[in-house]
Amino acid sequence: MRIIKILSLIFVFLISTEKPLIAQHRRVEENPLSNLKFGLFSHYVWPGEKGTTDLNGIPSKSIREQINTFDVKQYVKDCKSFGVQYVIFTAWHARMNPLYYSPVYRTWRDNAEKNNPDKNDKDLIAELANALKTEGIDLFLYTHPNDVHDFTPADKAKFDYKQMGDTTFNFQKWNDYLSEMYSEISKRYKGKIKGFWIDEGLETVSNDHFVDYKRLRSTVEAVDPSLVLIQNYWHSGPGKGKYLCHTGMKEFQIHSKWFEGFWQYGLAADRNDGNTWPSFGYSSLGYLEENIVSKENPPTLLKARDMFRYTVYQSSSNSEGLGACWCANPVRGLNTGSIWAPGVEKTLTELGRLIKPISRSIFGTKPSVSWPAKVDVDPDKPFVKTGDLGSVNFVAIQSGDGMHEFIHLLNPTNTEIRSKVLMLSAPADGKVFTGAKLVKDNTVLNFSKATNGEITIKLPDELDWDLNDTAIELIVNIRN
Repeated sequence: MRIIKILSLIFVFLISTEKPLIAQHRRVEENPLSNLKFGLFSHYVWPGEKGTTDLNGIPSKSIREQINTFDVKQYVKDCKSFGVQYVIFTAWHARMNPLYYSPVYRTWRDNAEKNNPDKNDKDLIAELANALKTEGIDLFLYTHPNDVHDFTPADKAKFDYKQMGDTTFNFQKWNDYLSEMYSEISKRYKGKIKGFWIDEGLETVSNDHFVDYKRLRSTVEAVDPSLVLIQNYWHSGPGKGKYLCHTGMKEFQIHSKWFEGFWQYGLAADRNDGNTWPSFGYSSLGYLEENIVSKENPPTLLKARDMFRYTVYQSSSNSEGLGACWCANPVRGLNTGSIWAPGVEKTLTELGRLIKPISRSIFGTKPSVSWPAKVDVDPDKPFVKTGDLGSVNFVAIQSGDGMHEFIHLLNPTNTEIRSKVLMLSAPADGKVFTGAKLVKDNTVLNFSKATNGEITIKLPDELDWDLNDTAIELIVNIRN
């Protein structure tokens, strides 16, 4: 019996000291994503035959026209103006046609020369990566490892793929192809990108054994172990989680017509009411535009105020990094003055304007342990969430080193509005604070602390709470 107990203890020790693939990047100080809380996600896709449209609704007619009419300088200038910290940009999506010259693609795929840039053509991805890096903006590349269902019949036949959801295709051959594609792109852009966004697949049984994720991750890590893999949660329900990716991003605030069926895990939200949006331990991806757009068909957009408040709210529970990412797709066209559908640039500019004065209370932060958000980050339960934004009075966030504590008063009560007083319960971790000030301009606030640890903060008589968000920094007693 004693031998069995010793062996059991050794076994438990071995399990506990092994670093699980899906549990990496948990600690903020070790997490390369921790500083990132505000991003832009953009699709720019060549599916074949015709591609992205211009502002007049005219699509590109070739892969070369697609890459040559994307205004990299304007896109990067806009990203800097919006204030985003990172960008997720398409490397390939529909039919898995890459936007860069790919010998692997040309070897494996049918009619590849027609749908792939030549060796001496412009490298759109490299140009974008270099320009973003100059502005201090990180680049992740969107990829889709499970898109064979929209291949041409000739390409489907190469993998013995018969129909959507097919589970009898040539798994080995398909993953040989994926391995070569991911190895090639990792080598091509090594040192220029931070990682890959891995799209989710079909809502069928084939999803669980379509991609050899262990092999995919090993392939990428063999080239550059610093690259981060971000799994799209899309329809991945309990038990699927983030496969073997480092973290996940919850695709959320989808088109209104999808809402009823989409929230099958107990979520309920209104695209047009930010107060109904939940936050997550993982990052989230919100769709700024709702419909296909042109000058004659302007998009239905999210509100900048809702997006701002949600970016703050999401930061209070986002332990995985990447925070809130917002999807807006550029149109093609050079020197047009705008590369966005009507209203998009204005909305993103307003969002950046609201974030900028209090960005230090959002960027480089982690959820507070003094007033913690209640959120489940179990990888098997990606849809467990905090309450909706409209249900909270305030949220707390702390800097990565724990030396700065930020209170965001999002929904002041009528009493708080009249009295200009905010009362906080005693910090759960016993941290000691000695004062308070507004983040945006360092205005000193009246601060007092009761013997039971409760804190009272009062605005100067001439000020009112900001009904978008009042960001307050509590001064930490560093001697404590």
